[in-house]
Amino acid sequence: MSLTARDLLDSRAITDDGAFPVRDLFYVPADWRLRYALLDVGGWLEKHEVLVSTDRLAPPTAKGWPLNMTGDELKSAPVIDTVDATSSVLPPLVVGPFGTTVSPLGIAAHLGLVSDATPDNDPQGKGAGDGNGRIFQMDRVSDLLGLEVFTDQGPKGVIEDLRLRDDMTLSHAIVSDGEALALNRLRRVADQGHAIFS
Repeated sequence: MSLTARDLLDSRAITDDGAFPVRDLFYVPADWRLRYALLDVGGWLEKHEVLVSTDRLAPPTAKGWPLNMTGDELKSAPVIDTVDATSSVLPPLVVGPFGTTVSPLGIAAHLGLVSDATPDNDPQGKGAGDGNGRIFQMDRVSDLLGLEVFTDQGPKGVIEDLRLRDDMTLSHAIVSDGEALALNRLRRVADQGHAIFS
């Protein structure tokens, strides 16, 4: 039986300190390899999502996805901030009372209210994210699931799942019409929310 992305998304990361739901997976579009899992390590009343390298996860079993991390390591794991509240409420430029212009975003950045986390200036990944759900040039698996698929022959259905190889590389999109399309045939994901395969 081959492993799929939904198998992982429906699983829990298992540690000595407990089991934590897998909320999402991140991959690098250039090679389709899963690099990070987004885990919810919060309790019943709090949501606390952290990024864990897939290198720290052993092959999944029937019980879950074994994770080689301690509770302290999980608490200090990087978090992502996909919503930049400051940029969503501040206009890019304001004209002052005497005709001078002021940039609220520039002021907020200067005061440290806007994060510009990148791998270079944020090596631990704390607060890393670009506001669009991407982290360090990686994409979310959940963004592919449910996309309408079009090929040269027309519509094919929607992406229901993604097949994985043993090396944690995404290989095929499993479409609702039953066909498995190789992901190296994916030409682009259109702004309108559909995937175009050759």
